[in-house]
Amino acid sequence: MPANDFPGYVRHHEAGHAVVGWVLGERVYAIHLRTLADARAGRRIIIDRQGRQCMHHGLTEMSRRVQPHMARGMVDSGWKLSRHDLLAEFAVLLAGSYAEARQKHTAAVDVMLGGGADDHRQALEVADLLPVERPELIDAGHRMADTFVREYWPAIRAVADLLQGQESTAGDAVHELLDRGAGVRWPMPKGRNYMPD
Repeated sequence: MPANDFPGYVRHHEAGHAVVGWVLGERVYAIHLRTLADARAGRRIIIDRQGRQCMHHGLTEMSRRVQPHMARGMVDSGWKLSRHDLLAEFAVLLAGSYAEARQKHTAAVDVMLGGGADDHRQALEVADLLPVERPELIDAGHRMADTFVREYWPAIRAVADLLQGQESTAGDAVHELLDRGAGVRWPMPKGRNYMPD
């Protein structure tokens, strides 16, 4: 693979986040990628919508149900978090690792200990916001991420193909592709109110 190419595993990782977010009714704003050469040389650092630097190979910007660093103070003040929203956020965070693992034909845990470690850390921070139900939330979140990556694999592959050769892809292009294929090439999205049995 040329050093200036966007690796398939990175494209599938970011597509996993985007597709599972779309399945659960989230809005994708943009997907950004860095080439291996840029990442190794420390060039073309991704700047997100809030002006923060991202040193990873990719970043999917989308609406979020829970921002752990902001939610912690709210919980400490007595604010009640929805298990539904925490579970959805957990699944979206882990979906990238499950998609990357499927593309690489490896175990998702290997990805979560490697390139997906930051997503895994954030997912555990989400689970920590509901300490009483933490083990059940983690188990259900892993199942949801794994299930959706398998069920929507054709959509993830289509988004990964869309990302090839693009440093930044607008969320509108991602949604147009996903909406056009829904019910034809892959199942319809579940929506924001979806809750697994």
